[in-house]
Amino acid sequence: MSLQSEQYIPHRGKMNLINKVLEVNDDYALCEVIITDQSTFYEAEISGVYNWVGVEYMAQCVASYAGFHGQSINIGLLLSVRRFKSELASFSEGSVLTIKANKVFLEESLGVFDCEIKLGSQLIASAKLNTFQPPVDKIDEILKGKIVP
Repeated sequence: MSLQSEQYIPHRGKMNLINKVLEVNDDYALCEVIITDQSTFYEAEISGVYNWVGVEYMAQCVASYAGFHGQSINIGLLLSVRRFKSELASFSEGSVLTIKANKVFLEESLGVFDCEIKLGSQLIASAKLNTFQPPVDKIDEILKGKIVP
């Protein structure tokens, strides 16, 4: 299965960092990112993308999981990132990264996902993401700071 990410995540234009959604099932989403000199956040001086952008790759993979499973394709919030580890300082141009978001917990709008990034078979980054997808009618109020999720 290879799906267009726009079908499952709200990100558009340069902020859609996922090239492909490779697979989604009840337990996980698997996505692909190819690092090129046209990648958002590409830095010429390192010929790649800094590893901290991997957190956004993971978050967008989680968003593809939510979108695929019929949750509305709307803004989701990243509440926390725990235990982020990376074996590399950056992801080099030409790298084909596989991002996996494993569902640990999902109850209504709250989710916990164990995420990893692989380069080939090598695990190069991991983190646990806590997420929240607010009701559509509350998004504007939350983003303006009028209510706290």
